[in-house]
Amino acid sequence: MLFTKVGEGTYITDLNGENMLNLGMANAPKWSPDGNWIVYMVDKDDGHVMLESDIYAVKADGGQMIKLTNTDDRIEMYPSWSGDMTQIVFSTDRGEIFLMELEIE
Repeated sequence: MLFTKVGEGTYITDLNGENMLNLGMANAPKWSPDGNWIVYMVDKDDGHVMLESDIYAVKADGGQMIKLTNTDDRIEMYPSWSGDMTQIVFSTDRGEIFLMELEIE
């Protein structure tokens, strides 16, 4: 199971609620089609306006994390996987939509 507890972070656990893994403030998380990865955003706001956000991917066991975006001029949000896991689509705070090519092993 993958869930986010507001103000505390995002967690992965088995169906019994055991073996909990804390992913930190991983917002809008999405499982990869093969179930081995999670893509999410790490965002900051002031309570009114989104100030920054980047896209990350992490192995479901928490073993490997990859920062996929790192821009000063764009706020990347709400990522989703393509069915074949070769692309991630995300939006920005300006309503733009981007498609990112991806190579994850």
